[in-house]
Amino acid sequence: MSMRRILIAERGPLASLLHRSLMASGYETVAIFGERDELAPHVEEATYAAYVPGLDRKADLVGAALDAGCDCLHPGAGPLAESAELASACREAGLAFIGPFPEQIEGLSDRWVTRELCVASAVPVVPGSPLLINHQEIRQAAEGLDFPLWLKNPWGLEPMRFDEIEGLVEEGTARIHAGQKVWLEQHVDNARHVTVTVVADREGEVVALGVQERSSRREGRLSIEQAPAPVSQVMAEGLQEAAIAVAKAVRFVGVGSVGFLVDPSGAAPCIGLRPRLSLSMLLTDVRHGLRLAGLQVQVVSGQPIGWGQDQLDPQEVALSIRIRAMSRGTLGEWKLPEGVQLETAFASGMEVGEGALLGVLVIKHTSRPACVVRAIAALNELEIGGVETDAAACIEQLGDPTFWTGGVVAGKD
Repeated sequence: MSMRRILIAERGPLASLLHRSLMASGYETVAIFGERDELAPHVEEATYAAYVPGLDRKADLVGAALDAGCDCLHPGAGPLAESAELASACREAGLAFIGPFPEQIEGLSDRWVTRELCVASAVPVVPGSPLLINHQEIRQAAEGLDFPLWLKNPWGLEPMRFDEIEGLVEEGTARIHAGQKVWLEQHVDNARHVTVTVVADREGEVVALGVQERSSRREGRLSIEQAPAPVSQVMAEGLQEAAIAVAKAVRFVGVGSVGFLVDPSGAAPCIGLRPRLSLSMLLTDVRHGLRLAGLQVQVVSGQPIGWGQDQLDPQEVALSIRIRAMSRGTLGEWKLPEGVQLETAFASGMEVGEGALLGVLVIKHTSRPACVVRAIAALNELEIGGVETDAAACIEQLGDPTFWTGGVVAGKD
């Protein structure tokens, strides 16, 4: 399958990353823009640009790709990347979809199916109940588990936490009566959220690219990621083996990530496979010298990976820090620290709203302490005019003694 020109259905910092990575891999790219992001740097840098006001109308995206002479469409890293509808629309239009086949997306989007596949592959999952199809089963299922419990559903909708049985039974009854299949999972206390990036080709070869930590959050949003995760070598190897087993079990083709919750006892249940790229993979690119977006196109087009895990030997530690706007305003001048990478889709003169993700700062160094010190210095040097940012809060998280010793710092809300 020949691929030459790619429409990238993404906005924000990841759009910038995808365009740079794909253009460096030899592809022409088509950026999309609306009223607010016409001045985004990647729109100027892309080979071509197309006006698409929103990402919610899949027909508009497919039409823009065809009008721009594209032979494929990259769905980015949001809901579109897990949309069987968009993948099917691309297939019908003769466009290659840079992601799994529609049928595989449908299977992977069902969280219960992926949970069962993990069990079948002898990969541990969070303790929980069978699938509940009768509200009378909820009380009985909860008796064999420890509170707090999460009421979960197959389609990735927001799970609900319960600390006592009566509220659980009441809400579970409402959900099942609405035709929603549910199950229960125990809460994993003080868990470390880690992911393993996997690359899989159509020949069944799967390579794992290390373990990343993504537990540091503020107000429920991811703020700091680190690679490698501060876990033992034995655990890291076990997590990578488990991730490969999950990817093979679902016959995955592409680039994705397998998530785990590591508790203080050392248990590491799997929480599923996301069949798409993410901003988290910036660290994978930086540490391994890869272009995952280009590699994704390669394997989806039917080409083999062409190398094995034993050919990678990253020696450096990397951190990524998400910088958000804390106020509305018009961006002024930027003062960027030297020696670090900033992935952004914003530039001076653009309007931003409160909470907008301005960019991702990436730092690498030879050791974790040196990397943290460099990250703090870079945040102190960073200046973005026109709006307040959360750089000071990021510095506070990085300087917390718990973070220094490899612990999880949630940050203050």
